Amino acid sequence: MQVGVGMPSMLPGVDKQRLLDWARAADAGPFSTLAAMDRLAFDSLDAIPALALCAGATNRIRLASTAIAAPLRNPAVFAKETATLDVLCGGRLMLGLGVGAHPSDYAAAGLRWEDRRELLARSLHALRAFWTGDTIGPRPARPGGPKLLVAARTQRSFELIAQAADGLAGFAGPPDVFAAHAGAVRAAWEREGRTGQPHLLGAWLYALGEGPAERGREYIRSHFSPEVSEIFAEHMLASPEQVMGFLSAYQAVGCDEVILFPMVSDLEQLELLGGLVMTAFAPAATATMGPPGDIPMDWPADEAFVEAVARAPGSMAEAIAASVGCDPGLAHPRLAMLAGRGQLQLRDIGARIVFFPPQGLPRRDAGEPGPPPLPTAGPPDKALAAAVARSPGAMAEEIAAALGCPSALAHPRLALLAARGELRSRDIGSRVVYFPTDGRAGGDPADR
Repeated sequence: MQVGVGMPSMLPGVDKQRLLDWARAADAGPFSTLAAMDRLAFDSLDAIPALALCAGATNRIRLASTAIAAPLRNPAVFAKETATLDVLCGGRLMLGLGVGAHPSDYAAAGLRWEDRRELLARSLHALRAFWTGDTIGPRPARPGGPKLLVAARTQRSFELIAQAADGLAGFAGPPDVFAAHAGAVRAAWEREGRTGQPHLLGAWLYALGEGPAERGREYIRSHFSPEVSEIFAEHMLASPEQVMGFLSAYQAVGCDEVILFPMVSDLEQLELLGGLVMTAFAPAATATMGPPGDIPMDWPADEAFVEAVARAPGSMAEAIAASVGCDPGLAHPRLAMLAGRGQLQLRDIGARIVFFPPQGLPRRDAGEPGPPPLPTAGPPDKALAAAVARSPGAMAEEIAAALGCPSALAHPRLALLAARGELRSRDIGSRVVYFPTDGRAGGDPADR
C-alpha cells in the first residue's frame, strides 16, 4: 500500500511559501501523492491553482485532488484546466471528484444542493469526452486523461464508479466502513464487466500532538457539513499510534493508497508523518521514492547532482548542494542513493566523503597518492550502526549526540554506511533519518 499526504491549501492563512515548502518536502520524502481538497464558500486556496503551483516545485510525486467538487465547475472549463495541469506536471495528475462538503458551496454557486449527484455524473462523463475529443485543447499528457476517482458513499455512486471512473476516492474513516465501500465498488465493477481492478484510495485527517489536535478539531467543525463534522473531529488521527493503526488496518482490508490530510499547516506535521510512513511502510515508501507511473526514474533532481559531480569531481556533499541550490541535509542521502545505484562513486577521506563520476576517479601522476580505500566497518562505523539500531528513524544530530561525536562527522559516515547498504537513509523534507537494514522500526524508548 502506498501513502500520500494532503497539502494544507484548504487551511485559512496558508500562503505561497508554506505551500511551496510543503510540496518540496513531500516530493523529497516517502509519499506517493500530494493531494488537495476543495471548498468554495470558505477561506481556502482553490485546488487547481494550488496543484499548478506545486507542479512547478516538484519532480516525482503524483499530484491529486481528493476530492474536487466537480458539480460547481463548468465541465468544459474544468476539462481544459485539468488537461492543462496534466500537461504542466508531465502526466502526474490524478483527479478525485465528489459532490462537495457543504450546502453553502452550492448556494454560493447558484446551484441546488439536491442536484449534486446528477451534476457529478454529468461532469464525470463530460471530462472524458472533452479530453478525447477535438472541442478543446490541449490534450492531457496521458492518452485518455488523468485517472478519475469518485468520492462515494451510496450504491448509486458505487455504480457510477463502475460505469465511468477508474476507482474510489474513499473518505470513510473507520477501516470496516472503507472495506464495505470497496467491496461494493468491486461488485459493481464486476457487474459492469470491467476488466482489471478499480483503484481503491482512502483518505482521512490528522494533526499530531495535543495542541495541534485541538486546533485541527476546531478547523474540522468549521469546514465540514454539520452532519459529519463531529464524527470527523472525533475520529481524526491525533497520535503516532493512531496513524500507525489506521494505516495498518487500511492495508489489511485491501486499500491501494491512503492519503492523510493535515488539519494544521505546521511543516513539522509533514516531517512527523514522513517518519511514521518510513517506519511502518519502508518497502512501499522506498518504491515511491521513484516517480509514479511512466515517469522516468532519473528525474531532474538526480540529474542535477550527477552533472554537478561531473563538473567538480572530488567535491563534498556541501559543495555539491550549494552548486545545485539544495539544502545539504537533502544532498547527503540523495548522493548516497546515487552512489548505491552506481550513478556516482564515493570515497571516504576521514571526516568527509567526496564524490566522483561513475566512470572512475581522475587519473593521477606517477607517485601521487590516491584517496584512501573504502574502510571496513571498524568500531566507529559499528558504533553508528548500533546507535541507529537502538533509535531507528533518528537524525544524524541525534545519533552523533548519543555517541558524543560532532554531527559534521556523523553526517558523512552515516551516508557512507547507507551507500554500502549497512543502513537505510531517507530524507523527509528538511531532515534525514536513518534505519537499520533489517527493517526494524522499533526500539526501546529509553534508548532515545
